[in-house]
Amino acid sequence: MPKSLSIEQLHAALTAQGVLAQNAETPPADVHVRPWYIDVVLGFSAWLAGCFALVFIAILFKPDTASEFATGGCLLLAAAFGLYKVDRESAFVDQLALAFSVAGQCLLAAALIDKNYSAAACAGLIALLQCAVFIAMPNRLARLLAALFASIAWALAIRFAWWGENSYWDGNRTSVAFGPALLGWLVVWVPIAVGVRMLLVTEPRWLARGWHVFARPAMTGLMLGLTLGTFVSQPIATFTFWMPEGQQHSNWLVLWPLLAVAATCFVILCAWQLRSRAMLGVGIAAALLHVMHFYFLLGTTLLIKSCIMLGLGALLLLVARLLQSSQVTSAPR
Repeated sequence: MPKSLSIEQLHAALTAQGVLAQNAETPPADVHVRPWYIDVVLGFSAWLAGCFALVFIAILFKPDTASEFATGGCLLLAAAFGLYKVDRESAFVDQLALAFSVAGQCLLAAALIDKNYSAAACAGLIALLQCAVFIAMPNRLARLLAALFASIAWALAIRFAWWGENSYWDGNRTSVAFGPALLGWLVVWVPIAVGVRMLLVTEPRWLARGWHVFARPAMTGLMLGLTLGTFVSQPIATFTFWMPEGQQHSNWLVLWPLLAVAATCFVILCAWQLRSRAMLGVGIAAALLHVMHFYFLLGTTLLIKSCIMLGLGALLLLVARLLQSSQVTSAPR
């Protein structure tokens, strides 16, 4: 079999194997798909350009009310949508449109903050804004980033609504029991993991129906959210190398990075099924960072953390042993 197949050959092979329906249309070949590392560079540069656009707008127009922030944000998002519609092939136009989109979303977020909404309400509304951007923007990278930031905003909304804004900035003095911390993580990330799994399982169906323009960036963005979202939804203030002043409280939110390792392993499994080397690399790097994050977060003693890691290591060795035994027993003789 050749190493690479054309769209027509792949469609014919999938139809012959019964994966696609006989009357399924052949998807059009997208000759303008760029490699993932080019998308990373374009996305980073567009975000940088969006930050400079915000500085330019602040210096030139000096917006200082919620209505002015909202007006500027809507105009920039409309300009981004128009640029995406005008030319979908030029990398420069894509970057400019994404920069306008980033600046517009930041201005709308500033409008929400200026209205003195609670932190949970702001995060929830930003999550809805990202969903709207995902639906409206006709661009794969813009939709991928919208799915990623929607998952992060969802995590922050649940965190702020459950434990308040102070638990984020002053987690060293916030006491969270083991049960609520575990339940909170499950409420935040299990629905996202279920969504990723459903998209992966139904991939042949949405490919056959032409829904890949939405499903593919949604799946990739949510997978990135599972691997990287905990770094933002976990309190940054506790990621310190020194003991802060004041009384220390037991904060079992310290388990979130360790639970994120499990979510990252799930993403690695999905990436392996998708044959995505880039996502595999992101997952492996994120898992190592989560373990480091777990050790440096304050909230419990190093002895308890070491015991937890020893228990998990023993459990993983037991699972590996059981898997090896099952493979030996099921091997043909």
